[in-house]
Amino acid sequence: MPLFYISLAWLIGTVLGSQFVIPVWLLAVPLLLIIPALIFRNYRRLLIVIYLCLIALAGGALRYQSSIQPKDGTQLQFYNGTGDIKIEGTISAAPEIQNTSAAFRFSARKLIRENDVAAIQGDALVRLPFYREFHYGDTLLIRGKPETPLTV
Repeated sequence: MPLFYISLAWLIGTVLGSQFVIPVWLLAVPLLLIIPALIFRNYRRLLIVIYLCLIALAGGALRYQSSIQPKDGTQLQFYNGTGDIKIEGTISAAPEIQNTSAAFRFSARKLIRENDVAAIQGDALVRLPFYREFHYGDTLLIRGKPETPLTV
């Protein structure tokens, strides 16, 4: 049963980490709770389970927050909705060809905007309304308006 409580604490920590920004120093608070486990020997098992649950809660929150990439000028997603830009990069997955269109995953390396060149990173799904022959690994210079995809 303790494993269930620890797993539940991890899930709750993940949800809390997605809703609130938890400072890293707050994750050290569970370390202070080991002291009662050393003092109260009659409740040692219960206190250790509570201690592990708090560590799992903090770990779940930290794991979620560490998985989020920062949105700064070095990330492609930072430029979503900002207008017309040019992106240089490579096709990082095999293109999907439909009747008269093509779609492929594109890994960006360089952003060109009004004579300003910046190194960036990030992936984009590129859809072209016309068919041209593209292959995995091709280097392209694409001009367009990046948008955040709709969530369903």
